[in-house]
Formats: sequence, structure tokens, C-alpha cells
Amino acid sequence: MTDEDKASLTSLACVMKATFPGLKDTYSTCGLLLHPGEGFLLSHGSILADLCSSNKVLLSKVNAGEVILSTDLDGSKFTALLDRYWRPVDLSVTQAPVAATDSANCRSRYQESNFFSHLKCRFLGAFRVVDFHDAVCKIMPGDNWSFANGIEEESITPVGSKNCEEGSDDLSKSVSFQLLSYFLVLQCCPLVDQTGNSILPVLLSGKPSTKKQCALGAEAEIISTPFGGLNPYVFFNSYSRGVISNIHGHNGCWILTDARCIPGSEGGPLFTVHQKGARQLAGIVAASLCWKNKEWVGLSLACGIDSVIFTLTSHIKRSLSALNWHKLESALSSHQSENLAVQHGVTANENGRKSLSFLPFVVLIKVGRVWGSGFVVDTRKCLILTCSHVVRDASPSDPPIFIRAYNNSRLFKATVVYRQTSEAINPFDLAVLRCPEVMRYLAPLKPPKVVPALIGQRVWVFGHAVFNTDLGLQPSVCAGVISKVVKVRGQDMMVQTTCAVHGGASGGPLLDNDGNLVGIVVCNTVDKGSNSTYPHINFSVPATTVWPTVLHYIQTSDASVMNSLKVTDPLVKKLWALETPLGKLNQR
Repeated sequence: MTDEDKASLTSLACVMKATFPGLKDTYSTCGLLLHPGEGFLLSHGSILADLCSSNKVLLSKVNAGEVILSTDLDGSKFTALLDRYWRPVDLSVTQAPVAATDSANCRSRYQESNFFSHLKCRFLGAFRVVDFHDAVCKIMPGDNWSFANGIEEESITPVGSKNCEEGSDDLSKSVSFQLLSYFLVLQCCPLVDQTGNSILPVLLSGKPSTKKQCALGAEAEIISTPFGGLNPYVFFNSYSRGVISNIHGHNGCWILTDARCIPGSEGGPLFTVHQKGARQLAGIVAASLCWKNKEWVGLSLACGIDSVIFTLTSHIKRSLSALNWHKLESALSSHQSENLAVQHGVTANENGRKSLSFLPFVVLIKVGRVWGSGFVVDTRKCLILTCSHVVRDASPSDPPIFIRAYNNSRLFKATVVYRQTSEAINPFDLAVLRCPEVMRYLAPLKPPKVVPALIGQRVWVFGHAVFNTDLGLQPSVCAGVISKVVKVRGQDMMVQTTCAVHGGASGGPLLDNDGNLVGIVVCNTVDKGSNSTYPHINFSVPATTVWPTVLHYIQTSDASVMNSLKVTDPLVKKLWALETPLGKLNQR
């Protein structure tokens, strides 16, 4: 991809600001330039949160999933902040139906900033992406999930953030949830890029579609403006990098990424990044911050662009037909034919393709209402490694241990080969399970190669975290780096990473880019004083320390050798209990 192509894609992101009759604040969120030649833009419904809360008619429409027409927002004013890569067309030679006041605004305010231009916009309508709404209702039901939604520009407080506090406003929470799946269509004056081109390559070029690119582990990039329009001179079109963590729903409409966002980023474009820097528009950010049962989840939610385009196209033909968007309909139809299908499989990834090949060997482990993760270490002997605390309460009869394989809905019973039974904290919290039935669905696998943990090393965590096991989701994928390796008497005892680790990830593998085993995930961090969870501060058992024992068992089938993993050193125990003064440890 050339620098010009990259610029044309990354400059799609914009900021959308709005004022509404009867509301004193200015509201803002991010958006996406959809069709420069006609000036069409997309933004996210979060900008309407306070308006819906104060307008019963509008609230009724949103709750019913109806289209919001321009007449429903009479008196509202919208302004887009667009990258100066785009410039207004000389309206003396264009026939685009844009009001003269808008064209004057294009020229008079275009030079205001070195980074962006202010362009007045006309609100055309807002619509719900039903497939995405259905997926969110299924996976992230509003009774135990909360979302930040929109920005009031008097402060950096996100609209909806109060949802996570005691005494939260039920109406505000409900509105935030309903608006997750709403998207706005707006129009500014016609635009061209620096070369005079008004065609958007990402929609019309026939480049590789999301069916090949939006898959688990794909490199992800979000371009958005933190806090919306509060201070765009500082934050305008900032970058965030991560990976595609999970995909679900019809045509892959529900996309989860560990690329971090800040409130106000809703509406920003999500790209997947591929060989030689090629980028593909994959989705639009729908939620920057999420909480499950008041616990922060360090992942961002996006709606697949194909679902947005498909829904918009259908509304052009129905509810919004009076707008007469013939040129936009043609562009959207072209995009739809190229990009409609989405594959849920594993894609090649330059920065971790070998690690992703290990994903099919990550399993769900369920014991009653408790669940965790594990991974196959030997298919021939049907062995699975996990954490002891995941299977601590299991018994042969009630509750038994069930295993579910990758891309398989069936549950198979497993037996315990070894687990630690002590109630006290044991640093090497490991267990070995045996499940012959599940191995029939897996390709042959030899014990993985083990490598030492190195500070700054890129690593991957695979596991069935956060989401209810009955949903049938694939294991989630998160990437990060090793932030700390703690040694005791010269031996690795704890690995800390920046990957997002949540409840349910315990027992999953920590891998390097080449698919080598670096550690076994144990836990994240909780501040007991504030009851706050920190998913990006987490701990794993170093593979190099425990693997010789595990490998010895695999080779001999002598379960007694696993007893050597029971740690008696009080210093190591205090270390894992986070009680040890750092001065007593040999760290690197």
C-alpha cells in the first residue's frame, strides 16, 4: 500500500459535533467519511443519548428500533471535523445538491486548523443494525453490561459512565444500550482529496474483503479522537493498535478488539492491517468502554462494516427512499457485493501467524457454574493442561468436568489426572486432565516447544474469558508484551503481561509469535480497597520452570512426578500473594 492509499484510508475518521434544541450542552463522538464525492458521512448513535432521554417520542422510536428521520431532529445542528486531506469541491462545477450556506461554510472555515476543517452537516437519518443489536442482546445483555456512551463537551465525563456507579440512572443505561446499534447518516458539501479524486478506494476498489481479513488474531487499528470534540487540537485522529479478539453474529457483525479506546471514540473506523501495511475497513466502533457487573472490561466493541452497509442499503430502498441517494446506493451495492461474507476462521498474521495455529487446541473447561480455559499438550495421550483452581470443586459425579473443543458445541467429560488440593495459595496452580473424546476433533499435536519469558517480548493469550459459556463463542485472542519477569534465587517465578486477561482465561496458554509456550495464565489483578479489576496487569506461571515436570509426566504417565510442583518456599508463596517486599526479589 502506498503512502497515498494509507492516507486516504486513515483520513476517513472524523469528529461529529451536535447541539440539540432544549439541551444546553454540545455533544460529540467520532465518525467516518463514507462517500467524499457526495459528502456522505456515518456516525454513531451515542451522540443522541441525552436527547433520547429527554424526548419521549424519540425514545419510543429508539426502543422500537425504528428509523429516525431528519424531521425527528428539527432544529439540531451538526458539524464535522474532517482531516485536511479532504477539501471542498469548487461548487461552480458540481451538481451535488448542497445548500449554498453549506458551501459558504466549507470555504470560510476550511483554513481554521492545520489538522482539520469544520464542515456543517445535514442530518439525513439514523438506523439500527438489527443483526448487531441481536448479537449484543445475546452476548452482552443490558441487565449486567454497561457502556460509556457519548461525550458532554463541558467535561470529559462520558455520557453513560454513571451507569457503573451505585444508584445509576436506569433510563440512561437503557438508552445507552439501545443506541449501541444505531448509526447516523449525514451529509456535508462534496469533497475531493489532494489529487482531486472523490472516489473512496476502500469501498470501490475490489481489494481483499473482510471475509479474508476480519478474523481472530488479525492486526487491528482504530483511528478515533478521544473525548470526541472536547479538544481535537490535541487528540484528533489518534491511533490505537491491537488485534481482533473475537467475532460473532450474522456475517460477523459483532467484533471485539483489544485495541484500546477512550469515550468519544464511538463511530471511529476499525481497520485490519495486513501484509505490507495494507488496510481494510472492517468495522465502526460502537463502545469504547464496557463494564460487566460493574467490572471494567478492557476491550472495545465494533459493528462490522458489512452489516452497516447492508442495513443502510436496505433502508435507502425503504424508509429513506425519499432521500434519492442514487449515487450512494450504487457505491454501497458495490461494497456489499465485494465484502458481504465474513469468515470466522483463523487468518494469517505476520506478527503471530504461528501462534494462531495453536488456537484450535485451546479448550473450554466447565465445572458446574465455574469455567476456565485449558490447552491440549498431547493429543496421543489425550492430555490437557489448566489451572487447579478451575477444577478445584470437581468430583467424578457432581459436578463433573466438561470440555468443549474449538468450533464444537458438544461437551465431553474429562477426568482429573493431577490437581493441587491444598486450600492455601500455591504459586504453580496447575492441573492435568484427560479427555479422549475431544481429541477426535483435533489434529495430532506434539508437546509444544517452551521458551523463556523476555521483557518486551510480544505475547498472546488465548482463553474463554468474560462471556457466558452457553453462547458458544470461540476463545478470545489478546496480544501484548511481557512487562515483568520476577525471579527468586535465579529462577523465573512469575511472568507479568499487558494482555487483557479476564475471568475465564485462567489455564489458557501464553504464547510468543512463533507459537512457543511462554507461560500458563493464572489471574489478573484486583484492588480489594476499591474492588477494581485491572485486566492488563496479570500473571502467568513461567513455562520454563514447570515444563520439565509436565513433560516428564507426559513421557512416563507417572502422576506422582507432578507433586514436585508443590511449592514450599514461603518467599515464593508470598510473592504470588503479592505480599513480598520487592527488595527481597531478584528481578529483571
